[in-house]
Order: sequence, then C-alpha cells, then structure tokens
Amino acid sequence: MRTRALIAALGSAGALVLLAAPASASTQIKIREVAPGNNPYTANPEFVELQAFAEGQAFVNGRVIRFYGPSGNMIDSYTIPANVANGGDQRTILLGSNDAAAGFGVTPDFTYGGANLDSAGGAVCYAALDCVAWGSFAGTLPSATGVAAAAVPDGQSLKRTIARGCATSLDPADDTNSSSADFALTNPPTPRRNATAPDAVLCGSTDTTAPETELLLKPKKLVRAKKGRSNARVRFKFRANEQGSTFECAFDGVEYSICSSPVRTGIGKGRHKFSVRAIDEAGNIDLTPAVARFRVKLRKKHKHGGDKAAAAQGSA
Repeated sequence: MRTRALIAALGSAGALVLLAAPASASTQIKIREVAPGNNPYTANPEFVELQAFAEGQAFVNGRVIRFYGPSGNMIDSYTIPANVANGGDQRTILLGSNDAAAGFGVTPDFTYGGANLDSAGGAVCYAALDCVAWGSFAGTLPSATGVAAAAVPDGQSLKRTIARGCATSLDPADDTNSSSADFALTNPPTPRRNATAPDAVLCGSTDTTAPETELLLKPKKLVRAKKGRSNARVRFKFRANEQGSTFECAFDGVEYSICSSPVRTGIGKGRHKFSVRAIDEAGNIDLTPAVARFRVKLRKKHKHGGDKAAAAQGSA
C-alpha cells in the first residue's frame, strides 16, 4: 500500500522509476546541501545537492524536485531527465539554477532554470522521499521536516550533518525528519557534482589524529555595550587544520552544539567563555578546544542636560 501511495503522489514518471529500480536504490538518496539564491557575487545562484548512501543508487530519472516559498506554496518543480553515470557509495548529484556555475564555480549535473529559493524561508523536496525547510517556512510538505532550520545568511548554505549513525559518511540514521537537527549553516557552500570523487571517509577509518582548532577573531578582554543597550554584539571566526572538519561551539559551559564560522551573537554583562572544537571527517574531536574569555560591561546612562544644569545651580 505504501508503494502505491508513493506512485500516486509522484505521478506516472515517479511510478516508472519505482518499478525500474529496487526500493533501496530509489529511496536511499537524501538532500545533502541547499544554497538559496543569496550568493553576494552574482545575481541568482542556488543549488540543491543530493547524496546517495551506497553503490547502485543512481536511479533518479523521473524524480521531481519541488521548490516551496515561505508560506508553503509550491513555486516550481523540476523533473530530473536522466540517471547519473555514477552510482557509487557516497556519490552526489548537483542540481542548480542558471547562475549556479558562475556563482559557485561548479557546473551542476542538471540545470533547472531560474532561482526558486528564498533565503529567509522556504523548503525543497526530493520527490516525496526527503524534504528540508528553513527560516520562516510555514506549510505542509510530502515528507516530514519537523522544526525548520535557520534562515540562510548571504553566501552560506544548509548542509546535512552526518555524525549520528557514522561520523564519516551519510547513512539512514542521519535523517531524523527534523530540519533544525539534521542541517546546519555552512560557510562557504560546498557544492559537488556527480563526477567529483566522494570526500567522505567511510566508517572504520584508520585516522585517529584529532584536528586542531584555531580562533582567528575574538572579542577584546573588555567589551563595552553601546549606550542604551543591555547587551554587546560579539563575533568569532575560527578554522581547523584539517579540511572538511565541522565545528561545535559552547557559551559559558553550556552543552556544545553545531556551529559554523563566523558566529555573531548578543551577550549580556558579566564574564563569559566561548569554546569551539573541530571534528574531522573521521569523527575525531579536538579535545583541546579553542577558548576566548572576555567581560561585557554596560555603559552608564547619563543624566539629561537639564538635570546636570540643575545640579550645578544647587551646588552653587
């Protein structure tokens, strides 16, 4: 019954694909990364990257990519016109707008025309099998997305985290049907076409060396909030010595959570501690995080000019 429901939802093109390929080959493909058309250097570049779990998952012919606006309305759709050449383990499939190649320097496997995605809020679905929503999106999708991920700032993307089932490669445990839990902001975007060799290190890697984390930018030891504000804006930039590493950040001893550079936030008065640690593609965690300690001080409110003048006359 479930297969029939999927066939009905996808239409005749989707039905042909389901009949032509084993269920494992047709369903074990997930959305890996989404970049709305917000790259600051060109007009409307955007891309959607799919990723396979294992070999033989190249059956995407006839599958439909659907694009949704913030209110849940479907803006456009694109039917993938062919299977990709490579069906190898951890292979990717890149779909992009007309400006994607110029904006990101990578030519997509399939080009679907104009930009369809709003960085402030929206969603994209791969058939009825996998969807991701972000920002102010409010609507119903063919596949559950739970809490929407964060809105996507200029020049960044949303990328699926792969640390749950296997710290080094995509697998079923990495999809919890919650966009906020499954995806994190990435800066800069990392589009990969199907001809690109997989960058994932499979489970069982012999790499046991932890990466090193470096803070490139941190606040001064004393940060003064702007006049009239109850907090100060602080910014952190960081990197790791191993390419492909991801990061986790923590403020004031609170539990670490996924983050990406730069981190910008407002923080109240008092003493604070910011920690960031890198995790490499083999799952090794930097056990000596980079740390920044600083103090935020609020500026005192000055009396109005009239009050000062009255005080001066009283003292005379």
